Amino acid sequence: MDMVAMSILDSTMVSICREMGITLQKTSYSTIFNEALDFTCGLADKQGNLIAVADFCPAMIGGIPLLVKSCLKEIDVVSLKEGDIILHNDPYRGGLHTPEHTFFKPIFFHGELQGWAIAIGHIAEVGGMAPGGFPGEATEIFHEGVRVPPVKIKSAGVDNNDIWKLLLANVRTPRTNYGDLRALIAAVDLGERQMRDVLEKYGVSDVQQIIGDLLDYAERRMKAEIDAIPDGIYSFEDSVESDGVTPNKTYRIAVEVHVRGDQIIIDYTGSSPQARGPINATLGVSTSAAYNAVLHMTDPSIPRNSGCFRPIKVLSPPGTIVNVDFPAPSVGGNTETHPRITGAILGAMATAV
Repeated sequence: MDMVAMSILDSTMVSICREMGITLQKTSYSTIFNEALDFTCGLADKQGNLIAVADFCPAMIGGIPLLVKSCLKEIDVVSLKEGDIILHNDPYRGGLHTPEHTFFKPIFFHGELQGWAIAIGHIAEVGGMAPGGFPGEATEIFHEGVRVPPVKIKSAGVDNNDIWKLLLANVRTPRTNYGDLRALIAAVDLGERQMRDVLEKYGVSDVQQIIGDLLDYAERRMKAEIDAIPDGIYSFEDSVESDGVTPNKTYRIAVEVHVRGDQIIIDYTGSSPQARGPINATLGVSTSAAYNAVLHMTDPSIPRNSGCFRPIKVLSPPGTIVNVDFPAPSVGGNTETHPRITGAILGAMATAV
């Protein structure tokens, strides 16, 4: 590894992600972006591996790899063109909850796909049965707003007006939504443009080599952190006091953390079956919560990319509060249940770290 070149490229890509976020913050219409900073911007390689991310909303950071790879399963990568931008917000397609809209822009260089610029943002109004996107009485995903599968909101740089009409016709605040969606597009436009400059400056082969080294380096750093934790099985339980719908019922979040050398396995087996109300976490949420917890108890200077996630395995049984099955509701899983999951993991590890 060329440590100097790797450090320079890592810092450059993180700075690009940070500038994407600042652009999003400054050009958005709603306070959830320009004050609450409820968004995250990142870069991925062409396989969907996270290669850089900025420090904005931590709940979204660990969700990016699953989001990108789920999207790649549905789109025809071969048919993509320069200027295409893909949007999706479906919790059952690797997403977090319906307000989280993810924009993917392919990064082409000399006609070849080299990676993705990504922006995830919480759109404050998504339709559904309650203004603001948080229906506490929801009992199915259809109560929680419009679900958008991976679709091209721009094709070869041109707006897909039919998609815009559908999006804005199903929300209560079309003007604000329009501005926020445009801000997300501006963010991925900037990320794509600046990464092309990086590829022009350093060359494709060198950038690919350094990114591969960077992922391996982050993996080794994370493995060293985990290896310093005593081997063992560490358990903890927490609960969510109500799902908002079923009276007098609490829901268990059960965590077993298995530390085995330089690997860590986070097992949610034993957690309650999925709830009738909207506190269920998707697979993306429970995975991101696991990464979130591990990042909080390890060296913060480790590059945040898919490499540092490789030693962390997550077992999240389907049909439970931590891996909800369609069509149950899930909008509160990312805001109420995610921090409980992260807290339960930290509770399990409190005696070991």
